[in-house]
Amino acid sequence: MQTQININFLLFGVCRDLVGRSRLEMKVNHRSTVAEAVSIIREHFPGLERPNLLFAVNEEYVNDQTMLQDGDELAIFTAVSGG
Repeated sequence: MQTQININFLLFGVCRDLVGRSRLEMKVNHRSTVAEAVSIIREHFPGLERPNLLFAVNEEYVNDQTMLQDGDELAIFTAVSGG
């Protein structure tokens, strides 16, 4: 049984600026949700404690309770508005 999986994090906009990088790769526990994976990133980068983050897994919008699988690409970004 696999106990950890690899997740590729993609960071956009303000999230990228706060972390100082546009990509991260980390291991998370098998059967982790987006919320659990993001909490690990927030431990390393407290500036990501923004309330209105949006998420996409493998280029599809998801909520924070979506389960992750090995090799998933998790994009983290803030809502944007235009005029």
